[in-house]
Amino acid sequence: MRRKQLNISQAELAEKADISVTYVSKIECGHKNISAYMLSKIMSALNITYIKSSELLYTNDSLYKTINEITNKLNNEQVEYTLRILQLLSKIIDKKYT
Repeated sequence: MRRKQLNISQAELAEKADISVTYVSKIECGHKNISAYMLSKIMSALNITYIKSSELLYTNDSLYKTINEITNKLNNEQVEYTLRILQLLSKIIDKKYT
């Protein structure tokens, strides 16, 4: 779990995401469904960025695994910089193949 990887408590996550600790606990225990809006708040608090391609959501995908391995070793600023590089690469690739 990303929260534990970052070594932050449920209370810290709740504060960063501007939600209640009880809500975080219920989500982690599987007792609460989560809306897309709440998911985006939690992802932002955990410094997780949405990747455009839905294919990258599969954990058996080698690109997903590689990106995950790389970004888990980076600090927040490095993750943001890496995201900008990937976005630029995506634009270059789009121009080449369209």
